[in-house]
Amino acid sequence: MLDPGKSGKAEGLTVLFGREMQYAGVSVRKDPGAVLIWIGTALIMVGLIMTFAYIHRRMWGRVDETEEGTRNRVAFADKTSSLSTAPFAKMARALYNDPNNDVRKAD
Repeated sequence: MLDPGKSGKAEGLTVLFGREMQYAGVSVRKDPGAVLIWIGTALIMVGLIMTFAYIHRRMWGRVDETEEGTRNRVAFADKTSSLSTAPFAKMARALYNDPNNDVRKAD
């Protein structure tokens, strides 16, 4: 180890330790794949927000012919009853008013 202002030999070379200098190093580089990484990250975040922000509603319906007439059964997968929501009421009105289905025969 050399002290400031001293010289020494290493592997046939003379090394002079003149003085200490303070400096800051900055490494600048361009990464062309960074744009794809940011786009992928944004898509993942949008998907994550959509997964937790929107209510998932699933409804099953079954219509059976019985001796007394037609029996309609509906089941829901969400925690709150979808029977009281506006989308279900809108769908029920659309089914009832559709001339291509047999919903009105049950009445």
